[in-house]
This record gives sequence, C-alpha cells and structure tokens, in this order.
Amino acid sequence: MTSGKRTAAWIVAAGFAAAAHATGINPGGGLIPAPDGKGGVIYREPTTEIEAAEAATGIRAPDTIIPGPISYHGGPVMLGTTRVYRIWYGWHGGPPQLPNSPPSHTDWVMQGLILGLNGSPWYNINAAYYNGAGQHVSNSLTDGGSIYLPTSATFGGALLNDDSIYNIVTSQIANHQLPLSASTVYMVVTAQNVDETSGFCRTYCAWHNHRAYSGVDIKYAFIGDGDRCPAACQPGRYDGEGFFEPNCPTGDCAADGMANVAAHELSEAVTDPDLNAWYDASFYENADKCAWTFGPRLGGSPADSNVYDLFLGGIPFQVQENWIPTNGGCAIGL
Repeated sequence: MTSGKRTAAWIVAAGFAAAAHATGINPGGGLIPAPDGKGGVIYREPTTEIEAAEAATGIRAPDTIIPGPISYHGGPVMLGTTRVYRIWYGWHGGPPQLPNSPPSHTDWVMQGLILGLNGSPWYNINAAYYNGAGQHVSNSLTDGGSIYLPTSATFGGALLNDDSIYNIVTSQIANHQLPLSASTVYMVVTAQNVDETSGFCRTYCAWHNHRAYSGVDIKYAFIGDGDRCPAACQPGRYDGEGFFEPNCPTGDCAADGMANVAAHELSEAVTDPDLNAWYDASFYENADKCAWTFGPRLGGSPADSNVYDLFLGGIPFQVQENWIPTNGGCAIGL
C-alpha cells in the first residue's frame, strides 16, 4: 500500500497528464497544438484540412474546455473489427509462449477485458465517433493473443523510452511473431520493475501513438504495471489512516489496474488513432475527459476493495466511463 493523498499535481490517468494545457493556436510557424496521446499537448504541423483552417485563422473548432463538447478535426478513425495484441515485456508471471499454453492470470484478465468489451454497451460509445465520410467506429473487437518477452538491452532493459515501445512492437512484426496490420492495436504491457522514463507514474499511466512501419500506419500503446505506483495508476481509495488501498475486483491488483488504463487507451486509439481526429479545446481525447470517473457499483464492497462497475464474460472490472460525443457527458455504456 502507498501512503499519501492524490493531489492535482499527482493524479494521472491513462494517458492523462495533470499539467496545465495550452488553449490557443501557436502564432509562430503555422503550428497547431494537438494531443500527444498522453493527455498532454504538442505543437505540430496541421495534418488535415480542418486543422489547416485552424492554423490559418487562429480560431479553434467550436468546442470548449472540459466538460464541454468534443469535436472532429478531420483525421481518420479505426474502422471494422479492431484486433488487440499484448506484448508482455519483462513479465515474469506468465509461461513461455508455447502452443496451447495457459495464460497467466494477469493475461487472462486482460484477454477477458478485450473479449468482454466486444459488442458491449461500454465499447459502443466509441461507435458514436466517425470520420469525414461519416463512417463510424465499429463496436467490434477481437483478441489477437499475447507474447512474453524478457527485458533486453536492445530496448533499454528495465528503463524504456517512447522509442523503445515502438521498437518492441516492430521487432515482433519483423520476427513474424505478430502480423503487420493497420487495423490492430499493439499493447506493450510492462512488468512492475520496468520504467517508461518519459513520465510513467509521474505524468501518465499509459499512452497510445502511431507511426509508420514498412509503409503501414501502426497503432500501439504502452500499458504500465500500476503496482509500481498504485496511488497514481490504480483505482482505489484511502483508508482512515491515509493509506491507499487499490481496488482489485479479480484479486489481481496489477491486472485490474491495467484493465482500466488499457480500456482508456483502446478507446482513444480507435477514435483518434493519428492524434488528429477527435479531441476537445483542451486537447483531451474521449477517454481523457472521463478519466477516474467510474460507473455505478454493480457489486463488491468498498471495504473489501473489490468494487466493480462492469461484468464481462464472468469477470468483474472497474473501468472508467467514456465520453459520448453526440450530447456530451461520461457514461458507462450506450
């Protein structure tokens, strides 16, 4: 358990940074502020006609700061069935990747999340988002399976950076362990002793991004083990003595915390895969706007730290709500 209280400077969500956000168009060089996939802001060249108009006029698309609406900025969304792969980096709790080998309990929980979200009211919120042709995200997910990798000096050992995550993913594609696909989200899930040095446990718990590889725009995400910093990256509460108690509805606190941030990043990856589609005036993507906001309790006891707000495929989860674009607001399903 971790002592101390969550403060505005310490609360971080999956890809949600606590730092203040800029709110205007950068007047120099025609650059625009945009999401960085971590809940923060970067300045970059416009990549869509809508963004180019914003850069030229200095006027943002018609939206406002949280809790205001979210708006479309011209970029793509992920269409059709999205496949999710998990690369367990530095993870020692699972078996080697052998044919028909049973997954570890932690991977079982994460797999159950993906399979359970498929066709669910929770994931259906993402189906309200669309591209410039009016094509909507599909309420359809499929599980691609998992790979276990030991820490390697090739990628930085137990001290990773943002490029490490991309390199881990592409190494497995190059080795034909994973397929090369633009309709896939590759999740690098790290062990408790592994740090992501650009800000894990300090300004984010997870993030998503995209980059070209062999001519294909791949989407990938970093999912950190919240056991490294429970008060920052796991759902939970403080007891009467000020100690943080993570909420663990399956009894596996690492898996339960990862499930929450993985759902967050998955929602953002399908609705804003290239960081130029759906975000608000503060550059928050859909899941950012509802980070750490949970749905009504379906079961479990706060005193026993096993509260859940989703029950998917026989597994209890505590997963944050998501933002509905049509009328605004956070919800646990649509």
